[in-house]
Amino acid sequence: MKNNDYKYFYIIGVRSIRNKMDTKLSLDFMIEYNDIDVKNCKIAKFMTSNQLLKTTIKDAIESNQLLQLQHELHIAKLRSNANNLTTHKFKTTIQWLRGDFEKLVELSNISNEIKNQLEESMIYL
Repeated sequence: MKNNDYKYFYIIGVRSIRNKMDTKLSLDFMIEYNDIDVKNCKIAKFMTSNQLLKTTIKDAIESNQLLQLQHELHIAKLRSNANNLTTHKFKTTIQWLRGDFEKLVELSNISNEIKNQLEESMIYL
């Protein structure tokens, strides 16, 4: 089963240029995951919720190779809460690099259409 869907969480912050009234959006953090990770998360959830298996959350995460993703999501949530950042979800059939997301966020500073798309993609961790 070959899958070409790439999924991303990206975290955006507001940084001051000269003063508090003059601000710009900037990319702070990016997480890439795919459909295999989503499938593994569903399996881990089943393992922990099934009374017959009685698997601990830690064991379910480790056995489904989700430790790195869990760590990245935890760091993203802490950074977002501590620094008042926004988290966004993005899905595409082509792989994006950090520079691609930086350009998207940079363009949102001058384009209301892109800024509106960013607002629509916002999620809460």
